[in-house]
Amino acid sequence: MKKNSNVLFLMDLAKANQEVTAEKRNANGSSIADFDGVVQGRWIKIAEDNSGVVEYNGVEYNTIMQGRKSIPKGTKVSLEFRQGHYISSW
Repeated sequence: MKKNSNVLFLMDLAKANQEVTAEKRNANGSSIADFDGVVQGRWIKIAEDNSGVVEYNGVEYNTIMQGRKSIPKGTKVSLEFRQGHYISSW
């Protein structure tokens, strides 16, 4: 009996581990972004290091700019997290 209960316990443990791994993979568990996908932020300025500064949900993000023209402060821009960097585009 004891051997049977140990086997069942190990099978349940393996199943739980598989579910946790699948959830991490599906949720992109390695992402450190504050949001998922592409969101609309508000353009603030170009920083001294030539990164773009975008505000979203009260937080300012330094971004790599992918815009082709000058825009005024307060303009809505797209903000996303891609390959370890925040990207702003308009």
